[in-house]
Amino acid sequence: MATLLTVRINFGTKEKPDYKPLTLRISDQLDQFGNQVQAWHEQSDREQKEKAPRIFVGNGRVTWTDGKIQTAQSIKKEKEQKNESM
Repeated sequence: MATLLTVRINFGTKEKPDYKPLTLRISDQLDQFGNQVQAWHEQSDREQKEKAPRIFVGNGRVTWTDGKIQTAQSIKKEKEQKNESM
């Protein structure tokens, strides 16, 4: 199983921001170099449908985890349910 994350990184300055959307994948398998994280430029729906090649920008390793990754939606839902029960 893998986990996909979407991040926006500012490659500009505070005065002139230049945010680029990136996608990160955390895999449960290591590559030939012992990495399990890949990063690439986010693709549009059209690029995904056309199977356009990804532009990879980096890779890495998970250095710590509590063993639990949740989507932002599930965290928000839990918080809402907790507030409703109060």
